[in-house]
Amino acid sequence: MKQIIILFILLNTSLSYSQNETTSTKLFTKNIDSIQFSIWDIQTKEMSTFSSEEKEYEKELGSVTLSNKDKDLLITNLLNPKSYNGKSALLYHYNLVFDLYKNDSISVTVKISTLTGNITIDNKVSGVYFRNNCTLQFGEVLIALLDYYNFSNYFNEVHLNGITDHTTTDD
Repeated sequence: MKQIIILFILLNTSLSYSQNETTSTKLFTKNIDSIQFSIWDIQTKEMSTFSSEEKEYEKELGSVTLSNKDKDLLITNLLNPKSYNGKSALLYHYNLVFDLYKNDSISVTVKISTLTGNITIDNKVSGVYFRNNCTLQFGEVLIALLDYYNFSNYFNEVHLNGITDHTTTDD
């Protein structure tokens, strides 16, 4: 009886992870015209302190359109199942936003938290929504983009823990 239960759990787990990996490839195609990259200062009720005057706010700190080379790099990583580790932090937070444009309108919005590593991908056209966590490999790409577009000065080392210093190992 124990063997049957263990077999059931193993099969169920492997099916769950296999579905998770293929989800990212169904989010969008590589046919994106441009990507707008912006960084945000976000405070939610979860992150505010008792002495905070403003409990919630969203402030855009900067934005830029990615070069074609960086656009292709980001899309390749977003579509790569190895960019995700199948985990998710409970804290809702994001500070990196990538708006993917097709035919002059936003077709996909990608929100990433450098604090938690959480990533949400929302396809505005198909309605497909994907939530996961970035691997360190994908985090390196994000750090490179922050550096290249001079956005890294908005962050200190602690603010980047979600994409640089996971407590669990990546596969």
